[in-house]
Amino acid sequence: MMSIFLMIAIGFWARRRDWIDADTASKLSRLTLTLFYPALIFSSLIQRFDRTSLLHSWPLPAGGLMIAAVGFGVGWLLSRGRIFPDPGERTAFRFQCTMNNYTFLPLPLLLMLRGDEAVAALIFSALGSEIACWTLGVMALTGGSFNRKALRRLLNVPMITVAFAMAMVWFRESVPAGYLAVVGGGWLGDVALTVVRAADLFGSATIPLSMMVAGCHMAELRVSHVATSRQALLLGTRLVLIPSLTVALLFLLPLAPEMREVLLVVAVMPCAVTSVVLAQAYGSDSTFAASSVFTTQIMALLTVPLWLSWTL
Repeated sequence: MMSIFLMIAIGFWARRRDWIDADTASKLSRLTLTLFYPALIFSSLIQRFDRTSLLHSWPLPAGGLMIAAVGFGVGWLLSRGRIFPDPGERTAFRFQCTMNNYTFLPLPLLLMLRGDEAVAALIFSALGSEIACWTLGVMALTGGSFNRKALRRLLNVPMITVAFAMAMVWFRESVPAGYLAVVGGGWLGDVALTVVRAADLFGSATIPLSMMVAGCHMAELRVSHVATSRQALLLGTRLVLIPSLTVALLFLLPLAPEMREVLLVVAVMPCAVTSVVLAQAYGSDSTFAASSVFTTQIMALLTVPLWLSWTL
């Protein structure tokens, strides 16, 4: 966790020194989501999955969707009352309970703990989390409404890349073995290998870039945004209550140990940095979202190691 925090701190420091301005941070975020992360998705799925493992791994996206559904229910129940008089704060609270950092923060942790196989499993589990984000997450941000525009947002670059990589894995095993032997030994095989290697190199930039962008966002916060009772409620809900419920469910479900480990890491993660952008897009309170990202990321230095020491 400290190695991840140091990458975030570099982004924080660079933003405070004005080496990276707000516009540059926004462009880096867009570049990560549309180029580097899709490259990581493609290289991981192509290299780590075959048709059999894809068919047997359906609990991963189902588990990602389940984790978000539990958070959605908890957030909706806790926000019903007078503790959130401002509608913008209420919807932001519900979204932060629904969606946590299901990709960029677990990536380096799983890479260090379990290696490349776990990273590929995490990326496949993100399929369910993405579906949850643009269905349950949008409902949380809008107070219950869901429309075709939100459904169209499922057709983003990471989701398209997941679908394309899965199709490639399926097609690869549908081609006759003799043809593959001929192609694999010729220039087409060299081209394919070069593409996968290039994607692997591009994808390796995903983690440091995403952590730096998170630090840039945190550098713009003030103490008055963080030190509130509603932030304290979110802190306990996101890092203690929701993980308690989801961890219990994951141990009750008949999951393969390696799948359970990936989902356990996802379940205990803090708020997602992308929540700030989505809060702005849907008219929610982006300051509350940014503050909750900051507080949960800091406290995650304590809570995540504790959760993982108890569960893994």
